[in-house]
Amino acid sequence: MKLILYTFLIGIINILPLGIYRHNVPIEKYMQLARESKFDCVGKILYYENDNLIEVGSCVLIDSQYVLSAAHCFIGENTKDTTIDYDGKKMKTYIVTGQYKKRTEKFVFEFNNKRFTSKRIVVHEKYMAENTHDIALIELNEPVKNISFPLLNKEFNEKGDSVTGVGFGVSGPANRPELVDSYGIKLAGMNIIDSIGGYIVNGQSALLFTDFDSPDKLEDCNKMGDSAPLPFEYFTGGGDSGGGLFREQNETLQLIGICVGSPKDINILLKHGYYCQISCWTRISVFREWITQNQNK
Repeated sequence: MKLILYTFLIGIINILPLGIYRHNVPIEKYMQLARESKFDCVGKILYYENDNLIEVGSCVLIDSQYVLSAAHCFIGENTKDTTIDYDGKKMKTYIVTGQYKKRTEKFVFEFNNKRFTSKRIVVHEKYMAENTHDIALIELNEPVKNISFPLLNKEFNEKGDSVTGVGFGVSGPANRPELVDSYGIKLAGMNIIDSIGGYIVNGQSALLFTDFDSPDKLEDCNKMGDSAPLPFEYFTGGGDSGGGLFREQNETLQLIGICVGSPKDINILLKHGYYCQISCWTRISVFREWITQNQNK
């Protein structure tokens, strides 16, 4: 069983993983970047729950009829509510007592406001057993037209690259957590691949990491790499889960990562908001063979 902390103060701060932007850069700049046609390949995942269609994550078109996302977007959990003591405070939590794959026919995939259903959803076989390998391949029932898609990266040379992440999720300025909410918008932001690590697949580390540097030079909480932020630096996860991380080489767009979440440092969150937090991405180069094999089945 897993114990999940979902409230640490009296409801005033949203700690769900999310898409957060620099407080001194207008959100419109991030929205404009996301609207570039090369990022039309990033779509939204919706799910029918009690006859309501709700947003559950993001996804990336990698072929006219194939999509990549995070495995956890397609997994449901059986839970039991409880409370714990944390630093002298009572906090609501829940215990995960089991997991199950949600029904394929209840998912909808949206690209440029057009919706598609899927023929099959392949969740990596090791995800539910090990809570790793957070990647899923979706085959759509019909092709997506008039949208170009990126190449899948096959090189293990991502560290230090300047990259762009794109997805749907709740958003807000990094220094004002109380303003963060779900606005149904698509954001794109920039970062640097500061570290590569995590579990090992075929002799290679399977995760990419970026940290959210502050323009206010908060050196006491810089986690890795250079502390200077990029012009559109941001932090992503949650509703952005399944969204893409891209780089350009020789004028060619490459997909190098799929967003899988953002573990929070609560002490830093209380002090600096969402600055200095770390985003995590499944490394495409490690899973390229798995993706290709499942496309051909």
